[in-house]
Amino acid sequence: MDILVTPGVTILIGVALAKLIAPPIGTAASAFGLVIDNATKLQPFWMGIAVSVLVGIALTLPISSAAICSVLGLTGLAGGAAVAGCCAQMWASPSCPSRKTAGAVWSARASVPLCSRCPTS
Repeated sequence: MDILVTPGVTILIGVALAKLIAPPIGTAASAFGLVIDNATKLQPFWMGIAVSVLVGIALTLPISSAAICSVLGLTGLAGGAAVAGCCAQMWASPSCPSRKTAGAVWSARASVPLCSRCPTS
């Protein structure tokens, strides 16, 4: 009996909580996306750098950076900065100096390696 009751209760509670919690989270994410978009329009250079760096960092995390950008509704200049951050991150990641054909890019600070196999100094 447990094999039927436990999944059923878990699914019902999960659906109920999602219906309660998802709308406010979606509204907050949309509002935050508008703030990012408006700030990018006011200060395109600095916010472009900030958005590209943050999306580049999100790209290395076990989360979907594309999903985050979609939820935030990043378009226009902010969306372009997000794409630039992804491109820069994908170009810099494989260029670890310990690889045979790599070494074109190294961290701005010598104490911060780009990958776990890179030496720190």
